Amino acid sequence: MHAASPGPRRASNALRAAGRSLLRIGVLFLLACLVREVANLDKLLGNASQIVAAHLVTPDYMHRREARWPAGQQVGKPLVVLLSEGDLAALGYAYPPPYDLHADLLRRLAEDGAQSIFIDFSFKDDRGDRESMAVLEEQIDALAVRQPPLPLLLGVFGAPSEGSDCWGVVPGLAKRLLEPPGGGCRLARAAEEGGRLLPVNISLDWPGEDGVVLYRDHGADCERPECTKAPFSPAYALLDEAQRAAAPGTMEIVWVAEPSAAAEQKHCVRGLGSLFTDGLEAARLRCPLIDVLTVTQLLDMEDAPRRALVEGRAIFYGGRLELSGDQWPVALHGQLPGVFVHAMAYDNLMTYGPSGVKHQGAMIAWVQSLPASWGVGFYDAMLVLSAIAVVLLPPLARRLRAATRRSGVWRLARLARLRWCLLPAGLPLLAIALMAWPSAYAGVLAAAALYLLIRATFCPAYLGFLLLGGLLSVAAYFWLDLGPIYVLTWIAMFEVVVMLQAALDGWHREAHRLRRGLPAVAPVLERLVVGVTHAVLCRLTSRRRSPCLSRESSSI
Repeated sequence: MHAASPGPRRASNALRAAGRSLLRIGVLFLLACLVREVANLDKLLGNASQIVAAHLVTPDYMHRREARWPAGQQVGKPLVVLLSEGDLAALGYAYPPPYDLHADLLRRLAEDGAQSIFIDFSFKDDRGDRESMAVLEEQIDALAVRQPPLPLLLGVFGAPSEGSDCWGVVPGLAKRLLEPPGGGCRLARAAEEGGRLLPVNISLDWPGEDGVVLYRDHGADCERPECTKAPFSPAYALLDEAQRAAAPGTMEIVWVAEPSAAAEQKHCVRGLGSLFTDGLEAARLRCPLIDVLTVTQLLDMEDAPRRALVEGRAIFYGGRLELSGDQWPVALHGQLPGVFVHAMAYDNLMTYGPSGVKHQGAMIAWVQSLPASWGVGFYDAMLVLSAIAVVLLPPLARRLRAATRRSGVWRLARLARLRWCLLPAGLPLLAIALMAWPSAYAGVLAAAALYLLIRATFCPAYLGFLLLGGLLSVAAYFWLDLGPIYVLTWIAMFEVVVMLQAALDGWHREAHRLRRGLPAVAPVLERLVVGVTHAVLCRLTSRRRSPCLSRESSSI
């Protein structure tokens, strides 16, 4: 009988190996997803990593910010004016705040030399208070004709639809809206015809599982290509055309673990160690970086100190009102009013420069572009990549080692024997790198490199991942623009999958021992359970010289 030719046998072995690899990738991914859900890893790696990143980036950010606004200079620096229920109660008002209160605040801010005023209130409900509304309309008209002109920005949602009522804004203010770029607001006018208020889209993205807060040039509720018809978001509207052209369409807001200069330090500053000793909530910083002036403080201050605080500033006027529902989850600060998100986005644009802000990563954008019905998140993509690396990396490393042995550079294969030189050689290099480049991002990447060096020192098999992971991390940072936190996430997800593969290998050894020790007179059901379990684990083990795999190969 003629033996089977090597060609079909090789193809059959290749198909069998490919099927087994796909099975292992799928099982590792499903198990890793289960571990992620049970251990709540997405929240741990998302919110906690954002808090860590904020503490690490603070020195670099504050250095840039102080260069942008040196001591004594505050032209264009953001200032939040905040209206709360406490302010209303102190002034003798009930919710909602009357229109003439807004008018009084706008007048005082203008008199004190504000550079611009963004109004983060929705004037949709016509409460029939014509006298109070007339005061606000007159004040807006008076501010429009003053010299130099004072830009007034009014928050709206999305792009106006055909025949719209101008986002539902009450008619008295709708007639004073400037015509949006895409049209659609029949009551709006040009500036020379009475347009006073620049509409800006205040819709925001809800933070994802990674804790990242994204900010879009035309707001979060517009869809391409209709976005061009929507007004700019407040932070982008305050830029000139050249700056907007240089800024990305979607930016990632960088938060900073530094309270405002006027905040009480003892109540605001929490060290990074509190994250590990007291938990996530204890590590949150309750005082944002942006200077805050409450309405009560503004009205009670003397003219001179108030003018010193307001003059030249970009004012973000909003509310911390429970009934408005305008509260947004920020990993570093907990819940913040939406006006702080707009102010921090503007602060990022001014501090880093429009072209230097943190871009949205290409891989994150690709994951978010997938259909929502698929239910694929960023961490799902990370787990899939980790499972593929765990399954495919060892065979590739073995082939590479064999190829180097056959070539003239076979001595490279002996580098694993020098692994104990990695750690002592890496530590001074990392110290020099941190001293030469004291950027927070460099610190995060240096910490990742140090971890990889330690891991490779104590695990020779990790050298392959050190090389591949290093290349992927560099590619992710420079080309995919994932940033250092996602490099750490990639390492963490890889470690989860590695531990799961080690558990499967251990179960396989136990199943193999049970099968070999099973007596011949064992019950049929027991032999069936042990046999099926052993057969399944045989296809999930990473052991190259598994006895069950050897029997499969010999039977072909």
